[in-house]
Amino acid sequence: MRKENKRIVVGGASDSASTIFNVFNVARNRYQVELDPECLRLVDEVNLLYTALRREKIIYGDSTGFGERDDHYASPDQDKEKNRNLVYSLNCGSGDFLRRDQARAAMFARILVLSKAHSGVRPAIIACLADMLNQNKIPKVPSLGSIGASGDLIPSSYVAMEVLKQMDLEGREGLAMLNGTHFMSGISALVLMDFAYLCQVLCDLFAVLFQCLGGVENVFDRELHNIKAHKEEREVAGTFRELLWGSRLLRNIEEFAGLKIDELKTMRPIQDRYSLRCLPQAIGPVLHRLNDAFKIVENELNSVSDNPVIVDGEIKHGGHFDGSHVAEAMNCLKLSIREMAYIARAYARNVTDTKLNHGLLPTYLVESDDGIQNGLQGVAGLSIDAVFGVLNKEAIADSLFTMNDHEGANQDIVSFGMHSALSASRMVKQLATITAVLAIVTRQAVGMLKIENDLSPATKAVYENLTLRVPFIDKDRSLDGLLRFLEKLFFEHKF
Repeated sequence: MRKENKRIVVGGASDSASTIFNVFNVARNRYQVELDPECLRLVDEVNLLYTALRREKIIYGDSTGFGERDDHYASPDQDKEKNRNLVYSLNCGSGDFLRRDQARAAMFARILVLSKAHSGVRPAIIACLADMLNQNKIPKVPSLGSIGASGDLIPSSYVAMEVLKQMDLEGREGLAMLNGTHFMSGISALVLMDFAYLCQVLCDLFAVLFQCLGGVENVFDRELHNIKAHKEEREVAGTFRELLWGSRLLRNIEEFAGLKIDELKTMRPIQDRYSLRCLPQAIGPVLHRLNDAFKIVENELNSVSDNPVIVDGEIKHGGHFDGSHVAEAMNCLKLSIREMAYIARAYARNVTDTKLNHGLLPTYLVESDDGIQNGLQGVAGLSIDAVFGVLNKEAIADSLFTMNDHEGANQDIVSFGMHSALSASRMVKQLATITAVLAIVTRQAVGMLKIENDLSPATKAVYENLTLRVPFIDKDRSLDGLLRFLEKLFFEHKF
């Protein structure tokens, strides 16, 4: 639904949310984009300066050709044809189209770059992009084409083609619209928001299932974790202490101190398996990596990813189009996405396998063990997590000669940033399905144990929310529609 009353001011100080949150709100929630007048004034001022400089100096991508053709001269009088040809020559993507919110995220990320007033474009270019977002006139952008060489050139050309329908490009405006990390950065911002949200949901579900399994509460002890130097581990332990406070279902290691050896042999193990006992140690690094990735992508979104650029009245040439920061962040984050999926699968196995839960619950959580019903056998054996092994190996940074030997001599290292971002996006989508499975398992487990009133206050609220969305499975039924419904709620951050 379009939210007419919500807006993001670019170049102003009226919005205090982080840039990643702004990208998410413009891309997914359709917030309007407003351009600060002072920002546009500065953009116009730098454009006028650049217009004068380009008549005096040889500037790459303006008075020269591009890439290995930079030894060719292009007169400023050939602006329209030069820019049009550049955009046309790169309009050759392939593969499935990006989601509309991913294209919106990239367009907003480019507005952020151009609004820094270092690219020499006219204010009309930025205004055109903002108008396209506000009217939701988003081009279809193929997902394949960018290897992060001079930025996201090929996907960016599809946005530039729409701009060309409305105006001619001048100076280096063609290059300014194409040459940067806005697609990989915008998509990565959405990945981070989605993964952070799913981590929160998963931790809530882990806390409920920890009680279903009668977990030993001492593993979250404050003093225990204070002797470990990892801040995020201590934070995770504190989160679970809060989630589990007031539960009547937990075991305490002190209860076993006076037991006799014969009694120990007849009871459940006094130490839980690792998926229960090591939650702070397992999720702590995930939180650490997530925080790091947020900082890196936030910095990239607030940077000028373009080349050449105007700095303090001078033309500077370099490699700010390179996407290595974003690629590194996403490649590393994928390990954390996989880790959360593994923990979720461990909890699903613990709850749905009567041998692992020591007879607390029947295998596959079958309500009626008549040999006819199958319970949650289908989702309990879900092989979707096997996909993570393949996705996790994608887009690991490597050198690649691009296009042909001539251009490879120039672009001899590339970031693969777009591939890294899209691979991470696919992993988050798979994690949403695994989270949906765990939500169904959690609802079923508490319902079968009839322990709702013994849950901690915090997790009782989680469970009550769960029951509004997930029915108790008293007999076999198709779960496809329920899984798709839950995935949609996760995508909209409305679970």
